Amino acid sequence: QLTVRHWESPRVPPVRVVLDSQLRLPPGSKLAETARQIPVLVFTAEDAPTERSSELERLGVEVERVRRSSDGIDLERVLLCLWERGTRSVLCEGGGKLGSALLAAGLIDRVYTFIAPLLFGEPGVLAFQGERGCAARNWRLITRTALGPITLLALSPSSAEREGGTADDV
Repeated sequence: QLTVRHWESPRVPPVRVVLDSQLRLPPGSKLAETARQIPVLVFTAEDAPTERSSELERLGVEVERVRRSSDGIDLERVLLCLWERGTRSVLCEGGGKLGSALLAAGLIDRVYTFIAPLLFGEPGVLAFQGERGCAARNWRLITRTALGPITLLALSPSSAEREGGTADDV
């Protein structure tokens, strides 16, 4: 549902953002069905089906079309559109494909990694996908937090990795 649950209501309610190059979000999904109560913004490719777009918009979903990239849709354009709308922070809960694409494009300012005493085997989803090592970077540890048996690491690009700034600019 991409909603805030089990926590105090945030000062600025989040907008649920979906990146869906083919506009496959089902109109019967919880996201679409609740779009009038909690905003949903879907970024899709310029050539995605217009009939699906109209159907989702009737439910209150806002559809934004952006140009395609080799991997799906232009992620830099997506982030620019969000910035122009006043969004100053984005939490990506996407899978390995989206996370890897953002990493490879240098569009991530911070990584939060949970380490738990549980090993996943097959058929687990790869955390990072694509060409091995294409998104390798140097990261600086910001915080290490114990959450019971789980450890949360917050990382930012090292100063040498950030173009035109320092890691403190995050």
